[in-house]
Amino acid sequence: MPKIIMQIEIDDELKKNADELFNELGLDTNTAINIFLKKSISNQSIPFRIKRNKKYNFYNKENIDLLKNRYNNLKKGDGIEVKELIDE
Repeated sequence: MPKIIMQIEIDDELKKNADELFNELGLDTNTAINIFLKKSISNQSIPFRIKRNKKYNFYNKENIDLLKNRYNNLKKGDGIEVKELIDE
């Protein structure tokens, strides 16, 4: 099968970190990109979940469901579940 050279722009630091990671995994970045493309085609989608960082999208479905559930529990007289905050 003929090969096509694809040129992409990425940040120098991102490229360096990717090269280091893939090298530790026994791959080069070119091979990792090919794996990503083949898996995307096989799945007919991005092969991992993409979502916004909650810091920037508070009103996502997960948070709305959680808030509704806690509100309904409060209406029923149930206590408040306390969770420790963590930095992501």
